[in-house]
Amino acid sequence: MNVPSSLFDRMSSIPSELIYVFNPDELRLYHLNINDPGEDAIRNDKEANNYGLAMDVYLQRKGVANYKCTPLFPDISEDENTGLIKLNKYNNCIESVMQNGE
Repeated sequence: MNVPSSLFDRMSSIPSELIYVFNPDELRLYHLNINDPGEDAIRNDKEANNYGLAMDVYLQRKGVANYKCTPLFPDISEDENTGLIKLNKYNNCIESVMQNGE
């Protein structure tokens, strides 16, 4: 992981019985508010293999899925039933794009 060693130092300075919540500046400082490029590459490789796709095809379909399916993702303000229905539609959309390219 691409985590600064200063994060370990900061963690070690907090007693184990206490909880510390990083502020936005600390999240940026310790790279905790971004995806790790190495982890993303590993995840993409596993997903491409799961779908039996070459990496370039997988990444193209992932982009289409993000564009097409993200509006279907439930809003936190929605009730549970509506949220579950939308989540199923979102998941079905992702699967359709990843398996069929549409």
